[in-house]
Amino acid sequence: MPLIDTIPLLTAIKTALQALCMPDAPDEKLFDLVDFYSERDLEGGLTQLLKMTAKRVCLIVPGGDTHQMDGSPFNGVALKRTTDFALLIADKSYSPGVQKAAFGGNETLGAINAKDIVVRALGGKSLGFPGAALVPGNGSLLTAGNQDKARPFWIQQFSTFAGADVMEDQ
Repeated sequence: MPLIDTIPLLTAIKTALQALCMPDAPDEKLFDLVDFYSERDLEGGLTQLLKMTAKRVCLIVPGGDTHQMDGSPFNGVALKRTTDFALLIADKSYSPGVQKAAFGGNETLGAINAKDIVVRALGGKSLGFPGAALVPGNGSLLTAGNQDKARPFWIQQFSTFAGADVMEDQ
């Protein structure tokens, strides 16, 4: 099984997230915006999150790859890849209803409930990549901004086996 390239994997994750709908309103998308943010620009991503208070947002943050090698240079080396990423999930932010944006309320789903939907939808899925299985990891509720302008969001870690290949010295 070849190594899975990162961009097609993240693009498939983005497509899956864009297809999710609200639990009680199948015609309404779960997220108004799903987009990529690099870890180097995490601060910029959080700044964008603060500006988009009228939208439910999910930002995909690439986390990196871990490679393991088995075998010897004489017989070929099997290279196995695991790819990590995080999702920053935020519901619509209603000032001063920051609690509702985290836990939900009459007008809003809440970042924690949105995370539960995402974990159920993506957990264990291969998204068409043989051998891949998206595995949810640690997650936590955080707040971006300050007391005057704060927005809660859930950061959810995921990892997946991303292929293996035999590397031979030519």
